[in-house]
Amino acid sequence: MKQKKFVIRLCLLMALVLILPLISAHADTAPRSGSVTDSISWELTEEGILYIRGDGEIPDYGSVYVDRKYQDNGPAPWEGVATEIQELVIEEGITRIGESAFGSTGNIETSYSFTKVTLPASLESVGFEAFGEAYDIEAVYTPSLQDWCEIAFEALNPLYHFERDSNPAFRADLYIGGELLTGKVIFPEELTKVHDLTFAGRKGLTEVVLHDGVTELGTASFYESEDLQFVNLPEGIGVIPYQAFARCSSLNGITLPQTVEKIEYAAFLKCSALETINIPAAVKEIETGAFVDCDALNAVHITDIDAWCHIVFEIPYGLHPHFYEGASPLHYAKNLYLNGELVKEVTVPEDITDLSDHAFAGCTSLEKVTLPEGLAVIGEGAFLGCTSLKEIRIPSTVKAVQGYAFDGCTSLEKVYLESAFLIACKDYDEQHLDQWDEEFIYDEWGCCLRADVLIPEEYASGELGIIFATRTPEGVKDGYAVYGPCQHPETETKSQSHRCEEQVICLICGVIVEVNKVHANTSWVEVTPATYDAPGSKELRCTVCQTVLGTEEIPQLERPVEESSDDTSVEESAPEESSEPEEESIPEESAISEEESAPEEESSAPSVSTTESTEQSTSLPEEEGDGFPLWILFAAAGVIVLAIVGVILFKRRK
Repeated sequence: MKQKKFVIRLCLLMALVLILPLISAHADTAPRSGSVTDSISWELTEEGILYIRGDGEIPDYGSVYVDRKYQDNGPAPWEGVATEIQELVIEEGITRIGESAFGSTGNIETSYSFTKVTLPASLESVGFEAFGEAYDIEAVYTPSLQDWCEIAFEALNPLYHFERDSNPAFRADLYIGGELLTGKVIFPEELTKVHDLTFAGRKGLTEVVLHDGVTELGTASFYESEDLQFVNLPEGIGVIPYQAFARCSSLNGITLPQTVEKIEYAAFLKCSALETINIPAAVKEIETGAFVDCDALNAVHITDIDAWCHIVFEIPYGLHPHFYEGASPLHYAKNLYLNGELVKEVTVPEDITDLSDHAFAGCTSLEKVTLPEGLAVIGEGAFLGCTSLKEIRIPSTVKAVQGYAFDGCTSLEKVYLESAFLIACKDYDEQHLDQWDEEFIYDEWGCCLRADVLIPEEYASGELGIIFATRTPEGVKDGYAVYGPCQHPETETKSQSHRCEEQVICLICGVIVEVNKVHANTSWVEVTPATYDAPGSKELRCTVCQTVLGTEEIPQLERPVEESSDDTSVEESAPEESSEPEEESIPEESAISEEESAPEEESSAPSVSTTESTEQSTSLPEEEGDGFPLWILFAAAGVIVLAIVGVILFKRRK
């Protein structure tokens, strides 16, 4: 009887030992189901599928901007099991996925591991950064193309690139009704707007056809659709929005509708396959960076030179200069076509009083320009980089020539100034553009000119003032006084150590007259080491720009004399050791040495292996002990208990 009670107690003890870890583990596990709102619930199955079901909107989580201030809504209820979720299923009835539902809510360690997402037909919108921490999504499933195109994805802040924040299918496969969306896509006829991010990051999408009823494109609607080659945009679209086609690296076929009035920031950024672009006559503004890095552009087509001269090319001060160029497609295309003909001569229309900044910048085909009487301002960089322009006549009505208007016009030979105002600047501050002064106007554009400046002879007296102090009178020709470029009578040398340069700069006009390379810091660098068989080489390099300034040969190494003498002494001594008197003593010595050394070798061999095996056996538990699983200890304890019970029962039977 006592033995029976003892056995029962042992069995209970064994059960307790095995169950305790399970109880403790279960106590630490986060909830796997619960309520989201009064009408929405969630459940994570054993297979790792997260179901969200019910009716209405999934709330916003994390830090949310409301009424001009941020409020913390806390983490999503399923955040504690984020790494266990293998698949996400949003069931029919859910109309919105809130902000940061599967994104960062303050816990930087949270990362969702699900690879598959199923969305319902009822879904209408997805909040900002809803999928901000779901980096492993591979496939997204939705019932129909119309259901997908009706979802409003909240786009990112314009200062950053788009990632998988609100659109879960960004760079993932999109399945429409079970079929992968690839190739040509015809936009649903029931819809009039392409939402933000709808086709962003679409792999395999080559062509999109929009019907005539579409009048609006969303922000980044085709962003980074890297396989997209052609898009037809119907009449009625008024704006090409921010990053609409940015990073569409295969896009080579697109025609802008005649209704387009504005092309926004970075709209075609990095469209590296785009070769031609048409700019409709209705376009009034092109924002900075619209065509940045469109390196394949070789033609800009227009139908109205008057409309082109009225376009405002936005130049935001403070940004990288690279974006100055990106506002006008001419910076990359170089060639302007008016009604199909290459523009070599331009007559600016008479109604233009303010020629836009960068109006013809980069147009290398332009050889002659006629500016109208009545023109008041020539904009900044208006003819920047027009390398074929040979001469230009500035009318008497021009009040200001903005900075760098003719910078980079390397072929420019003559600039005719008809304006007494620009020449004499008499009563300038009182009559015209108070924010300018005569010195600044000329310094900003005149000093960049390497051409002769010609002015009417009647103004070539003492009224010229400071703006021509840098020019040298070269006589009168055809009623014009000719002033040659500055002769740079006074210069100074400035060091540009980061470029390994010394620049000789004119103190009068500020032009860089000469650039000399100066490598102040140099060192020898071994290229090929010398050996006993061949010489090596080394280079004298600038430590700043790594320019190679010279090379020298490293002499071949000479073999050491001591080493060669030792070798010969060994070779010469060998025959003496093998003489006849020593041969008689060899058998006895060798026999003794063999007999004496054999036991030592035999005894030493086991000692080495024993120490090695001892070291290995003692080191193994130390190596594995750090990560020794607790469940093995519990299992071992259970086995021991069972063994004891077995022994007792065996003895009892006996």
